Amino acid sequence: MAAERRPRVLHLVTRNQPRGAESAALMLADALAGRGYDTRLVALARTTGPELAGVPVLGTSPLGPRTLLRLRSEVRGADVVIAHGSRTLPAVVLAAAGLRRRLIYQNIGDPLFWAGERWRHRRVRFLLGRMSAVAALTEQSALVLEEHFDVPAGRLLVIRNMRDGHRFHPPTREGRTAARAALGLEPADRVVAIIGALSPEKRVGLAIEAAARVPGAVLLVAGDGPERPALEKLAGEVPGTTRFLGSLTDVVPLLHACDVLLMTSESEGVPGVLIEAGLCGVPAVSTDVGFVSDVVEHGRTGLLVRTAGAADLAGCLEEALDDRERLGAEARTRCLERFELDSVVDQWTRLLGPAVTDRPGPPSS
Repeated sequence: MAAERRPRVLHLVTRNQPRGAESAALMLADALAGRGYDTRLVALARTTGPELAGVPVLGTSPLGPRTLLRLRSEVRGADVVIAHGSRTLPAVVLAAAGLRRRLIYQNIGDPLFWAGERWRHRRVRFLLGRMSAVAALTEQSALVLEEHFDVPAGRLLVIRNMRDGHRFHPPTREGRTAARAALGLEPADRVVAIIGALSPEKRVGLAIEAAARVPGAVLLVAGDGPERPALEKLAGEVPGTTRFLGSLTDVVPLLHACDVLLMTSESEGVPGVLIEAGLCGVPAVSTDVGFVSDVVEHGRTGLLVRTAGAADLAGCLEEALDDRERLGAEARTRCLERFELDSVVDQWTRLLGPAVTDRPGPPSS
């Protein structure tokens, strides 16, 4: 007799690093497992920095022959493969060739930014054409994928980024006091946090220069990366206080301690850290890039800056610090409405489809 079961789901990320796409993939895999799905998360290659614990690594290079052979074996054991982020696209298309598995691509960043060159645009369009479905984080990114990359509307859907509103929550008064004390902050400090990789596209130097213009501001930089030595040098050359915390395994204590989250990136998708901050009741000041406006509503939940200059950012920081409580409360409400974990996982279960029927093999002799 045929037996029905939920689809086996393989999640694929580029590296086993605790960054946005990888952390979101792990969260989704865990949430689906909690609903009875057989899920597995693997990384194409190992990161050189902090690692996501318990994530198997397939090889040393994302497109290396050994990596692709191991990925093909993983794909054989799955019914559905979800490729998280653009760097997984070529690997999953190559490894799954001829296997007739459902391939779902989770778009993370701004597709016009990461596929801007003509040859890259053509390659991405070809790879997207091999997907059974494409999940975009916003309506704007779905429109870009349809109009610029020829993804048929029937294979496109919007499934937003997600975070757990129970884990990310506003602190109590006592909790906020304790979180600030643990970081050695004074009660009068105006605390600004920037969280993310210390890489060129994040423009953390701009954040340091902007915070230095705000009287009483303390900038806490959480993250690591190749830019750190140069950023530490810059921090020593400008007025104000900047402290480097390194990579954090849990950002909740930092969000409970800070007054405003600052983001100065030149490109973003829908940053999970903005959602985490909003759920914790922390307003954000951010450059208006990518799909940041899907999280931050200018003037209601935070402030967006179109011209990324230190003076403009500093002015917005001052405004957000002065109106922190109102903006933070609105940010929490908006993020619960749009990005709460359970409702987003409901969308994923609908996309994964009905039960799979296992046909019995021939009887053994």
